Amino acid sequence: MKELTDSQFYEDLQNEDELGAVIRGHLHIEHALNELLNKQIPHFAHLDKLKLDYEVKVALTVAMGLNKNYEKPLKGIALLRNKYAHRPGFVMTKSDTTNLYKSFASEDKEIIQGAFSITNKKHNKEKDKFNALKPIGQFILLAVTVRQIIIQARAEW
Repeated sequence: MKELTDSQFYEDLQNEDELGAVIRGHLHIEHALNELLNKQIPHFAHLDKLKLDYEVKVALTVAMGLNKNYEKPLKGIALLRNKYAHRPGFVMTKSDTTNLYKSFASEDKEIIQGAFSITNKKHNKEKDKFNALKPIGQFILLAVTVRQIIIQARAEW
């Protein structure tokens, strides 16, 4: 899978319906997680034989040194994906995205709010608030954040 730039990833998620955004977001986040594991583990290819699922990969990256604060948001992305996968007709609610947002550490919430504010000012939307976004808008911003956390961790490894 070719790595997308942040703006391409954001645009891809915006061009999807809720189901597509959650599935595509999870797919790209898991890809970034695999790339991080590939950097953390010298012979990562041997892990393919173990057929590790997403949750185990998250636990493994944390065990290898990823900041523990990121475990909950990574699991929150998977929880939303699983709701779509196992509940036909599932529709994301504010409660779902609020729970995902709450899974971030307080300093990461400040970064999310700051990035949202800067983006709005660039687009002359100073009055918009993160909480005023529809659930899909909140999800997209949070998924972009989670993916960027993994990419940054990989760059620092």
